[in-house]
Amino acid sequence: MRATGQDKYEIYNEAAKLINEGETQLVFVDATTRKMVHAPQEIVNRLKMYFK
Repeated sequence: MRATGQDKYEIYNEAAKLINEGETQLVFVDATTRKMVHAPQEIVNRLKMYFK
């Protein structure tokens, strides 16, 4: 997994009307150097099923 990941999503109600849009961006940063790093393997493993 890259150091960043971005997802966009939409939420619809029961009448299929768009009621909300959102965006999430994950960024993994080394706490000491403040530089971007690869995602920890544990997180990669847990998220794999959502990004096939």
